[in-house]
Amino acid sequence: MYKPGQEVKVRVLSLHGAELLLVTEKYPEIWVTTPSRTRVAQWNNVDNSGGLVHLSFQLADEPEQGIYTISVKNSQNKVTEVMFEVEEYVLPRFEVKVNSPVYILARAKAFSIGVCAEYTFGQPVRGNVTIEVSNSLRNQCQTKLVKTKDIAGCTAFQFTTEELRVIDCSVRVVAVEVVVEEEGTGVRQTDGANIWIEMQLYSFKIVYKDKYKKPNLPYTLKARLTFFNGTAAERVPVEVCAAGKCATMFTQEDGIIATVVWANYVESIKISTLDHVLTSDRPPSIGTSSPFYSPSNSSLVIQAPGGRVKCVPGQKTRLNLPVLFSCQQSSRAGIHAQKTQAPRNISPSDRVSRKDPIPGPKRWNWRASELPIDPDHLIDGFPPTYPSPPIVRAKFSLQVVLPPTASPKVKLLIWDTRDDGEVVADSVQLDVERCLGFSAQTPRGQRHGPPGEEIELSLESEAHAVCSLGVVDRSSELAAQGLHYRPSAETLLLASLQPRRGCSWSPPQVDDEKYCARKIFEGSVGEDPSHSFGEHSYSSDYVDSLKMFDNSGLLVISDMTLELDHAKERTGKVSGR
Repeated sequence: MYKPGQEVKVRVLSLHGAELLLVTEKYPEIWVTTPSRTRVAQWNNVDNSGGLVHLSFQLADEPEQGIYTISVKNSQNKVTEVMFEVEEYVLPRFEVKVNSPVYILARAKAFSIGVCAEYTFGQPVRGNVTIEVSNSLRNQCQTKLVKTKDIAGCTAFQFTTEELRVIDCSVRVVAVEVVVEEEGTGVRQTDGANIWIEMQLYSFKIVYKDKYKKPNLPYTLKARLTFFNGTAAERVPVEVCAAGKCATMFTQEDGIIATVVWANYVESIKISTLDHVLTSDRPPSIGTSSPFYSPSNSSLVIQAPGGRVKCVPGQKTRLNLPVLFSCQQSSRAGIHAQKTQAPRNISPSDRVSRKDPIPGPKRWNWRASELPIDPDHLIDGFPPTYPSPPIVRAKFSLQVVLPPTASPKVKLLIWDTRDDGEVVADSVQLDVERCLGFSAQTPRGQRHGPPGEEIELSLESEAHAVCSLGVVDRSSELAAQGLHYRPSAETLLLASLQPRRGCSWSPPQVDDEKYCARKIFEGSVGEDPSHSFGEHSYSSDYVDSLKMFDNSGLLVISDMTLELDHAKERTGKVSGR
């Protein structure tokens, strides 16, 4: 936001492709328009040999106020626009902050709300403060509490859940509004907050679970139990039920509860606390899975890390992912690996490896080994020691190398080509933290000072990196609050790499409806039911290796066995699809 008569500064930086390569081509045209679309500044054939363009122009003393637009045309005649506001305003001299809990428990008797008022250079503000607290309800349950007191920097207010009628009116959120008036000037600044009411002491969050239940391999689910305020709930007794059996476990220090199920079919896993402080109408957390079908009962499972993968700007990220494997009547396997990221495939030189880079499918002999399973995490116990026919189970590691420019979502696919023609596959998606190909930072130093004082700042980065350092007066930020949010350059650049919601990388290859229709009616006389709508509906409870390729965005052309042969007709008729 600018005031009339100020100088507007413009910086233009263009990056190209997923590798964020610097663009140094000329800009044919850059111009600025007023809210009425009148051009007030223009530059033609702007030199961009350095990769970063700096421009500026002066606003008139009495300009048209409102939203101005800066337009940049590149060599492909594509126009990019960004807006700023011109308005006559007075910079605020101080800031007000409400310090309140994000959540409170419904049965808590009282809670505190803090208020602080400080000048932009750090000194406390003297005056008076008025706070209004509401239970956000209407009619007979509506309650508003107003309190006023003097303030000299910071103060606190006490409220009870009883006076806000939290329990009897089932209050879900408490709204807080604060007004601070400066002593002597009458200048006012405001702030607000919402306090959410939690009806239950605990909550579960799934941090990892196998997407599919694979034959002859355990199904793993990890959940974190936290208190209503987000802190980990350690050593809390929890009941876990799956495959017709239940077990009592205790959460770890970080609130994690790990569950392992051996049963070949796991419809759901239900987790609930054993103590009776959970007074909520919410159901226990449930983890569901789809069974994987393999004619030979063979399996591959990639155990991906929970949460986002850490990314350091300018450095490659190396992961060692454990892979569980099981097969019958075979002790050899040829493992292929492929890593993809939207919207393109990684180059062949940047592949996934097992310790050393794998130039192609590699075959080696398997030796049965114990899987890394803690007996305390099992719900239904270990499988038979000597099954018939014999089953070979093993574990190995895949090393994944991610460049710093990897997109926020990376997909990993591995598959084994068996001698009988079957393909056994698994795929996972890795969520990667956003970061750029180089690092830049401002070392710790003087961060604030009173008006008129000179402050020295420094910027450190790698050689040949294009960097920019912006300094904005804190008063200007306060004045612009609630007007127009402007994301950082890093947010804009990385958001452009994110696939659009609702758009897949490639058309799906899996169509259970048509496939099952053909399988059920193979050899019958009459119309192919896969082209008939309204009479029958077909589905499968299983997934197969083709689904793993489909999840990874890879098209499969093969004469090997990838599709399942388990289909069923749904009961009843459907009106269409």
